[in-house]
Amino acid sequence: MNTPKSFQGNIVRYSVYLVIYLFLYACIYQVIHIARVNWLIDIPILIFVLLGLFFYTRRYNKEQRYFEKKTEITLASDYKLIVGATILLIAFRLLIAYFQFKKYVPFTRNQLFYLQHENNDLFWLLIIYQGLFLSIMQQFLGIGFFFNYFFRKQTFFHAMVGILMSALFFAFLNLQFSLLWFIINFAFGYFLALFYLYSQSFLWTIYFAILNSIFWIILL
Repeated sequence: MNTPKSFQGNIVRYSVYLVIYLFLYACIYQVIHIARVNWLIDIPILIFVLLGLFFYTRRYNKEQRYFEKKTEITLASDYKLIVGATILLIAFRLLIAYFQFKKYVPFTRNQLFYLQHENNDLFWLLIIYQGLFLSIMQQFLGIGFFFNYFFRKQTFFHAMVGILMSALFFAFLNLQFSLLWFIINFAFGYFLALFYLYSQSFLWTIYFAILNSIFWIILL
């Protein structure tokens, strides 16, 4: 039960991580929808979020010792892939922004709220909480813990099923109740899972998740 080799233990641990995420998501949602910096609310929420991230990071690093060390790609070893994937992601975000401008793709709840209450405080609240904190937590749940607990076998079948399930779960974690946005988030989740399995680098998936969220905000 105390190692990632225990399926029962993995289910319990993952359920705890998911509950923590949903609680922090609700807290962040409330902070953003105040639309102004309110230190009496922001400081306790910020402490909760940082503690949650610390807990995720500590658990993930502690559990890594149970897994075989694999070669990760670095910027120096495969910079063409990193740069190419970065350009592809930015182009994808620009395309979505264009479709939103043309009203082919609806705005999300947070986007609509930002457009209605646009101000400097709200912009930075979105950058910090959604662009950074939520993006990192989603990668722990959708990539890090997810593959470590449920898709450890190194076979083509497990890899493909893992990628599809990870993409589905990433779409769920964004909690966007629109079929079109679910498909868009699924596509991005698929990209992240595919890149993770190819690169074996969890940090690069976090980089792409943050980049995606930042462009989601600044392109409004």
